Amino acid sequence: MNGISISYIFYCTTTLGDALTFVAAIIGVFCAYCVANYIYKKESRDREKENKLLQEADNQFFNDNVCNTKKMIEQQIEYLKQYEQDRNSMLTVILELRTDYLQYIRVHNIYKQHQKKENGSTEIIYKLFSKLASLSSSQVFLQQKHQYYINKYNEYEKLFFLYRQLLYFKYYELWNKRSILTEGNATCDIADSFLKHYSELQHKTLNNPQIIDDNQMKDRKLLVSEFVLPLLVLSAKYIPNDIDAIEINQIGQDVNFAFIEMETIEKDYLAANATYMKYLQEIRLYIEKFLQLSHKF
Repeated sequence: MNGISISYIFYCTTTLGDALTFVAAIIGVFCAYCVANYIYKKESRDREKENKLLQEADNQFFNDNVCNTKKMIEQQIEYLKQYEQDRNSMLTVILELRTDYLQYIRVHNIYKQHQKKENGSTEIIYKLFSKLASLSSSQVFLQQKHQYYINKYNEYEKLFFLYRQLLYFKYYELWNKRSILTEGNATCDIADSFLKHYSELQHKTLNNPQIIDDNQMKDRKLLVSEFVLPLLVLSAKYIPNDIDAIEINQIGQDVNFAFIEMETIEKDYLAANATYMKYLQEIRLYIEKFLQLSHKF
C-alpha cells in the first residue's frame, strides 16, 4: 500500500513536472511571439512613420521646386513675347530654368501622396514629370537656336546691305561714267536707255518715304519689291551686251537671295519660338493642375 502510494506520488510528480515544463514552454513561446510581434509592429510603425516623413519631404521639396519652375516659365514666356514684338532686341534665355531637382525626387512618393485623389491625379503627375524631364535640354536648345539664328541672319544681312551699292555707290559710279555734259550739266544720254530707266527707278525709290526716309531704310520688303526686283528685270534686258548691267544684275541677285534667306530663317525661327512658347504654356498648365491637387496653388 505504501509502495503504491510512493509510486503513484512519484508518477504524479513526474507528470506534473512535465506538464509544468510544457506549460512553461508554451508560455515562453507565447511570450517570445508577443515580444517579436511587438518589435515587428513597432518597427513597422517606425518604418511607416519614416516613409510618411520621407513622402511628405519629397512632396514638399517637389512642390517648392515646381513653384519656382512655374515662375521662371512665366518669365521666359514673357521674354519670348517681348522678342516677338521687337525683333531688334536680344532674346533673354533663362538658363537657370532647369529641372535637375528631379533626380533627387522619389517619384513613387509623389504618386503615393495623391493616389487616393480623383480628377485624374495619376495622369497629371505622369504628364508633368514627362514634360519637366526635357525642360533643361530644351532651354539649352533654345539658346543655341537663337544664337544660330542671329549668326545666320547677320551673315545674310551683310549681303543684303549691298542694296546700298545699287541705290548709291554703283549708281553714282555708273552715272559719272556714262552721263554726258549738256550746257555744263551732267545728263543722261538719250541713247543710254539702261541708265535712263535706272535713274528713274533710283529717284523714285529715294523719294518714297515708305522705303527710304532720312537716308534710312524703312521697309526691307518694300525696297526689294519696288526697287531691287524691278532693277533685276531692267538690267536683265541688257545682258550680255552691257557689262555694267551684268554687274548691277549680279549685285541685285545677291541682295534678293539674301532677302529670301533672311525671311526664311526668320519665319522658321519665329515658328520654332511659337512652338516652344506653347510647350512652356503646357508645362505651366500641368504645374497648376498638380499644385491644385496639392492644395498649394
